[in-house]
Amino acid sequence: MTIDLDRLLRETVHELAAEGRPVDLTGPALRTARRIRTRRLVSAVASVLVLVAGLGFAAVRLGGTDRSYPPAHLNPTPVTSGAAPTPSPASTESLPPGSAPVALPGGWLIRAAPTPLGAIMYDNQQGRYRLVTTGERTAPSPNGQFLALVSDNGDLVIRRADDDTVTARTANAIRDPAAYPVWAPDSSRVAYLIATATDAVRVVAMNLDGTQQMSESTMACPATCTIKWLENGQRLRVYTGSNRFEVTVATGAVGAVSATADDPCGYKVAGYHIDSRSWLCVTSSGFAVTAPGGAVSQRVPFPDSIDGIGVEGNINGWVLFRPK
Repeated sequence: MTIDLDRLLRETVHELAAEGRPVDLTGPALRTARRIRTRRLVSAVASVLVLVAGLGFAAVRLGGTDRSYPPAHLNPTPVTSGAAPTPSPASTESLPPGSAPVALPGGWLIRAAPTPLGAIMYDNQQGRYRLVTTGERTAPSPNGQFLALVSDNGDLVIRRADDDTVTARTANAIRDPAAYPVWAPDSSRVAYLIATATDAVRVVAMNLDGTQQMSESTMACPATCTIKWLENGQRLRVYTGSNRFEVTVATGAVGAVSATADDPCGYKVAGYHIDSRSWLCVTSSGFAVTAPGGAVSQRVPFPDSIDGIGVEGNINGWVLFRPK
């Protein structure tokens, strides 16, 4: 580094003159100017040395590891006031990818399938199937919003599928250990049979709020009896061996069967209307497209699993729906 001594001396002289002091280059003023010049020179050199030292320290910091602080990955992410920390990808919950409901002939879709622990249900809001564990006989509603559960001692409970809220409960309702409640097509109520005397039954329709309507009279049931909802959801057809009865749900009136033809699926399994020429029947081994006369034109076996969840259980656990 070079210092312009002449320029420094001239500046000193000008400063002395500005203070009204005599400028005598051969006298005491010159000595004063020399002292000022010396102090400025020392100060300038010191500043340069400090700058050089600082640059050298920074070079060391950049070239090596600063061990006075922990590694950066151990330091918590700073959070500004009023802002929530951004969660790392590993800490966020990831749901299984969405999937479309399983399609069947006639535009019908699988709403629910049986499993040993409950049911596999398609959740419209989440856009995927999920396992609903109940440990009891489970009958999902066609709209997927409710579950009808039967305990080992016959208690019947209706609860919401999304938050487990119980909406209805009745004790000792279904005493047959193999029987299931049957949902109305619009998911507004369930129906089941109760034994009232030897070889006689009544039909009970229970609404989502727990209110019930019982058939006005009993029906002979010498053997196994079953019930099916007619498509309008206002009447029930009761099959008691070789006899059939029809119950109007609103009044409980029991009468002869109406002109509505039975579906070709039989009284033991569910049937879903495709069109005037065919029905989709739930059989013991799968789904069958069946003509009104009983002829089967197509069979679709039950899937072994849905979205990786194993399928197993009573055929009453299969529930279908068709978007309108």
